[in-house]
Amino acid sequence: TVAGVAPDTPAEGVLEDGDVIMRVNGAAVHAVDELRGALAENGTDVPAELGIMRDGAVETVSVTPV
Repeated sequence: TVAGVAPDTPAEGVLEDGDVIMRVNGAAVHAVDELRGALAENGTDVPAELGIMRDGAVETVSVTPV
């Protein structure tokens, strides 16, 4: 669950407090270490597709890690 989004980061305006990140590029993530690993595997400067749950609805958003 997203606890906060730092200002001036790629996630600002994309992720919100309370979002639950369920997938990265289609692969399920169940823990923070899995999320970190998936984002590291994605690489920087390449958009990652995140499957999230927000307010009870499933959405896909794109974030480019730096």
